[in-house]
Amino acid sequence: MKSLLTLALLSATQVAFAGNSLSTKIHNQYISLRAMGMGNAYTAVADDYTLLFYNPAGFAKKKNNEIQFSIVGAGAAKDTMPFAKDVKDASDTQGSDTDKANAISAVLDKYAGKTMGGRVQAAEMFWIRKHWGFGLVPVDLSLDVTVDKQLGPTVDLNVIKDSTLAIGGGAEVNKELSWGVTIKGTHRLQVSEKLIAVQLATEPDLVDADRASEGFAVDGDIGLLYSPSWFSKTVTKRIPAQASATVKVKKARATETAAAKKEDTPADALSLTVDSGSSEAAKVAAASGTVETASGTAEVKAEEPKKEESKVVEVQEETYPLTFSFVARNVLASSFTKQKLINKDATMAPEKLQRVFDIGSQYEFATFGSLTLRAMLDFKNLNHEQASTMAKTTHAGLEFDYSPSGWFKAQFRGGMNQGYYTAGTTLLLGVFNIEAATYGEEVGTASNKVENRVYAAKFGMNF
Repeated sequence: MKSLLTLALLSATQVAFAGNSLSTKIHNQYISLRAMGMGNAYTAVADDYTLLFYNPAGFAKKKNNEIQFSIVGAGAAKDTMPFAKDVKDASDTQGSDTDKANAISAVLDKYAGKTMGGRVQAAEMFWIRKHWGFGLVPVDLSLDVTVDKQLGPTVDLNVIKDSTLAIGGGAEVNKELSWGVTIKGTHRLQVSEKLIAVQLATEPDLVDADRASEGFAVDGDIGLLYSPSWFSKTVTKRIPAQASATVKVKKARATETAAAKKEDTPADALSLTVDSGSSEAAKVAAASGTVETASGTAEVKAEEPKKEESKVVEVQEETYPLTFSFVARNVLASSFTKQKLINKDATMAPEKLQRVFDIGSQYEFATFGSLTLRAMLDFKNLNHEQASTMAKTTHAGLEFDYSPSGWFKAQFRGGMNQGYYTAGTTLLLGVFNIEAATYGEEVGTASNKVENRVYAAKFGMNF
């Protein structure tokens, strides 16, 4: 009876806090670790396979075809795994449900005020070509956890698992303007709720598909890139030119026919000079050591090419260092139709997609051959219901890009995402592609700012 009374009191003091999640985080349907390393300011760059989800207008500017297979990418806040383990251990406490609830309450007290979470992307496949491409992201799981301590400790939980198939394309209107479109079909599982200690005592799994809403939606993005010609500049490049080789051939030994002797052909007449512009027959003859003449065949010997001073050709190239971008995401603001593929007991569909707008810019202020240094500034998720402050929509970054060939690339970047610093790197060696990033994201309110710091890495293959 005492245990039942305690359990009832715990439920009474916390039931007011059970219900839907109060998360204020802006959820992006797909994220790139390269973009997150530069503050998620990427819409005006959009030059790798992730352009499909960031700005499809980048298809028109794509220089090389890409096939990307990402084996796994994962990131988490540092307290996420310890918190999940502590909750599991507390739920395994021997004794009554009340004992378990008290143990879990102690865990929630320990993590009160902290934010946790992470993101997992696995088995991604992209095939991106100039003007069109598609991508399949079967697993894109995001987890956001905040522990609140008011009248009783509660866990604010928001989990979204997407499986998305997208196809897109783009083209140039002219040298200044390009456009693109991406069509996306998304299957979503979503758990959005506040859990109390009593619930965690009986359901210790933070993420459980049996509590998820499930649905499917089709929507699209429209993107633009504008590189103004009034800001273009002409760059002069000096390229070494290969001079024409002159091969001198002189007589080594000559065997003359009777006709040649009759004509008194001088032996020195068999000394030749063969220019690189000569006929193929002369080149072959010179290489073989014989030269056909009107009077017969002469064996010759080639001397070493005469060394000439290297020449340099100046080439003028027009570049567009400044680029502006505009992207409208989820143009239809589609609602999810209820599904029961995973959760057979699903009673409702996930929240509908939100129509948002991104505007951005990029400026390449240093280019030296294969080296590029660029700066970016984006204002993202405009019109989102959680975009309550200017800081939440502001993204800025810098990137140092060294890409001398199609099989080697080294990139280093940093930036500010929603007011918090970011950093990252990419290394492409052969076909192996490794990305790493750390970034902060805003999960608090306008009056109470709270940072969730994530450390992430992705490993894949790029062809």
